Amino acid sequence: MDIMQVLVADDQPGIRMLLKIILEQMGFGVHEAKNGQEAVEKALNIRPGLIIMDMRMPYKSGDEAIAEIHSFLPQTDFIVMTAYTAPEVLERIDRKKVFEVVAKPFDVEEFKMILNKYLKEKFPWKYSFV
Repeated sequence: MDIMQVLVADDQPGIRMLLKIILEQMGFGVHEAKNGQEAVEKALNIRPGLIIMDMRMPYKSGDEAIAEIHSFLPQTDFIVMTAYTAPEVLERIDRKKVFEVVAKPFDVEEFKMILNKYLKEKFPWKYSFV
């Protein structure tokens, strides 16, 4: 069985580490990026199935990185994480490209439920038992 590759793009090392632990426990292959520009570069190299993207990062914002990655990898899915849930921030998120928006701080169990929902919707033949 192929292991789905996930890119975690967040400028906070603690968030990246927590998400890496959660994702690896769920059986994903995990890669990390510490800013939006690095996220674009790594995404084009590893071609992940899913990217968990912070909205506010140095060098390139999450919405800019999503737009750039999506232009090259239109099949890649995104889950956006943000501590900034003001309407003007949420308006910048292209809902056609984003599976879910998660507010920080997030509950680990709720985040696992979002990942399970994603797997069931994206791969129902494979994860209907999850």
